[in-house]
Amino acid sequence: LQSDLEYMDEQAERLASRQPQTTQQVRRDAIDNYRRANSALERCAYCFRDGRPPAASLVSLATKTYLALPSTEPLSPGHCLIVPAQHQLSMLECEDDVWTEVRNFMKCLLIMFHAQGRGCLFMETVLNLKSHRH
Repeated sequence: LQSDLEYMDEQAERLASRQPQTTQQVRRDAIDNYRRANSALERCAYCFRDGRPPAASLVSLATKTYLALPSTEPLSPGHCLIVPAQHQLSMLECEDDVWTEVRNFMKCLLIMFHAQGRGCLFMETVLNLKSHRH
C-alpha cells in the first residue's frame, strides 16, 4: 500500500508540473490537424470526390459502403476490401448503419467463398490513427 501511495504522489507532482498549452499553441495544433486531414483526403484512393468514384476498382456499391479490389498486390486469391464511403480512421468510428452494410458484405462474401469450398478471413488494418488514412 505504501508503494502505491508513493507512486501516486510522484505522478501528481509530474502532472502538476506540466504547463498548460497556450491559446496560440492550441490554435496552431488545430490548424496542423486540419491541414493533415485535408492532405490525407486529397491523396486517399478510397474516397469519393466531386461525385467521382474512388481510384480503387469497385466490385459492388451499397449506400454507405462499397466492395473493392485492392490497388496493391493482393495478399491472397479473393482479397477484397469493404470500405466505408465516408472517410473514417477506423471502423470503430462508423455509424450503426455503416456497420450493418459491412456485415451484409461479410455475409455475402462468406456465402460466396463457402460455395467455392474456401475459407474467409476478415481483418482491419489501422497502422497509425494520426495519419488520417481511409
